Amino acid sequence: DPALRLNSLDVVDVAVGQVIEAPPVPAPGDVVTLTLAFTNTGPDLAAGVVLTDLLPPVLVTPAVVFSSPEVLALREGITFAWNIDDLLPSASGKIVLTATVDPLWSEPEVSFFNESRIGVETHDLQPQNNVTRVGVNIKYLYLPLIMRGF
Repeated sequence: DPALRLNSLDVVDVAVGQVIEAPPVPAPGDVVTLTLAFTNTGPDLAAGVVLTDLLPPVLVTPAVVFSSPEVLALREGITFAWNIDDLLPSASGKIVLTATVDPLWSEPEVSFFNESRIGVETHDLQPQNNVTRVGVNIKYLYLPLIMRGF
């Protein structure tokens, strides 16, 4: 039977995504809102789920303004890591944070990356979608590649 599972490992696919609402060019004192969305798209129950957000140092006075019922608690000793309830297949939730761009930041234009990670105790089908990085006002520098004869 092709639908018969031969191994006893639970198979899950937890993922995290994020959206940042900020002025196009943030300045010191501006408020930034981060929405972290998580889901389990795998066929089994995801147990031992932990979501972590690594805020950049330019963001100060962060506060959680919303968390869906799947979020059990902020973990002790870690500023932004949450224990998430076991996620059924297709279950999802979100956490919304606000923070202020450091008013004492020395540069008039602010740019930063925010990184979020989700982990699970069970086997994850696609661990590459467990980390997300979003940048705000990131400037790219393109340098030409010049190849010369040998």
